[in-house]
Amino acid sequence: MNHAEYQKQWYHSHPGYYTKYRNERYLKNRMAILKQQKGYNQSEKGKVVHKKAYLKYAHSKKGQKKIKEWTSKHKSESNAKYYQKNKEKCKIKCSAYKKTDKGKMTVSKMMAKRKRNLGFISLFDNPFDKSELIDWHHVNNDDVVALPRDLHRHFQGKFHRENLIYIIKQIYMMEMM
Repeated sequence: MNHAEYQKQWYHSHPGYYTKYRNERYLKNRMAILKQQKGYNQSEKGKVVHKKAYLKYAHSKKGQKKIKEWTSKHKSESNAKYYQKNKEKCKIKCSAYKKTDKGKMTVSKMMAKRKRNLGFISLFDNPFDKSELIDWHHVNNDDVVALPRDLHRHFQGKFHRENLIYIIKQIYMMEMM
């Protein structure tokens, strides 16, 4: 029997020895071991090793489940913390988004839903030039069509929808409900 086989046999015959020895060694040298681990974890090699291990764990089924549970519990907290730390940055991003076509449409939808509980189903794409300002006019409680802003605001008041139906018929050449 060679030395490697002997060690293997001895290890299997004394199952608790190494764990006991490791625990005793750890308790005696705890601070030195932690200092050494911290140095390794902050080194480039340590960062790469931990990143690989995390990615491997994150792609496993168990890891995906745990990460999903954690984010569902802590998402609002982390978003609130990020917003508190980066308020100005968030405001700039939000205002820039609101100036895009998609952002304008989103804000219109939010305001329509919030103010009067209206739907937002666009019957037609915007037929007007990009340079012309438009408003989305509700034909009924769900459907909207694009109208030039000055024309839309010209007919305000109690009979807003009824007054604009004739103009919408002329622009879109269709029968309204």
